[in-house]
Amino acid sequence: MYDRHGQALDLLERALHLMDEEGRPLVAARIAAAIDDLLRDPKVREQHPN
Repeated sequence: MYDRHGQALDLLERALHLMDEEGRPLVAARIAAAIDDLLRDPKVREQHPN
């Protein structure tokens, strides 16, 4: 069973894939970039170590 972070990442991956299939790759790219920024933010990483 996945932890909450794993479940959230799986759901985000599916959502990004669906947006891309529906012809909204720019929206998917912006969301992916925002997630990447959050994962790189040291404050977020301290609060949610993985």
